[in-house]
Amino acid sequence: MEFSSDAVAVIGFVVLFALMLLRVPVGMAMGLVGVSGFGYLVGGGPALKMVGQTSMRQKPSPDVRSA
Repeated sequence: MEFSSDAVAVIGFVVLFALMLLRVPVGMAMGLVGVSGFGYLVGGGPALKMVGQTSMRQKPSPDVRSA
């Protein structure tokens, strides 16, 4: 069964709020739902490539020290 992009968005919001009710951290829930939705709409390969590129861009600077 094929869903429209609007239906995927609505399902994503429902799943996002369900994960938050299950006390999954917000960032992790948003990332999981976002990558899953993007993967459904575009394909698994491009979704995983996006995850790899995003995680490399967000690499912390060596100048930043944690307390």
